[in-house]
Amino acid sequence: MIIGVDPSLSETGIWYNREGCIGVGVVIKTNVKESRGKRLLRIAREFDVIVKHLIGSKEIEGLEFYIEEVPFAAPHSRSISVMSEVHGILKMMLARYVDVKVYFVHSASWKKEVLGFGRLDKKEVRKRAEKLSRLKFENQNLCDAWCIWKYGQKKKV
Repeated sequence: MIIGVDPSLSETGIWYNREGCIGVGVVIKTNVKESRGKRLLRIAREFDVIVKHLIGSKEIEGLEFYIEEVPFAAPHSRSISVMSEVHGILKMMLARYVDVKVYFVHSASWKKEVLGFGRLDKKEVRKRAEKLSRLKFENQNLCDAWCIWKYGQKKKV
């Protein structure tokens, strides 16, 4: 099973397929008024519940997480720092499971592979992803998680 993850301190998007359905999208939302530590802890706890659920399912064999990589450069260095912290939490939670494979993918890579061009802005990503998937995404993080999941699907074939 492939799981796509778009890490974010405010809304971490997660997408995976369950047997017999189009897909499952989950967004882990945190309260911006809480401290960064509390928000990271919330992500850790909720992500762990999802991972345990997936591991407890019959579909554990071949469980692969594709997670968007921390960008090498961003308009604000704070973005890189915060995303690195979220990455650390996700890596820590997944490190406990030996049968789980984890891959990190740069945003330009999944955009090019799935949507045809690596330098798309958020609006264009959503437009192309919704057309390709025939879905309407609740938010951008869920859309990105679907694209990362789709990238994983293509790489597995």
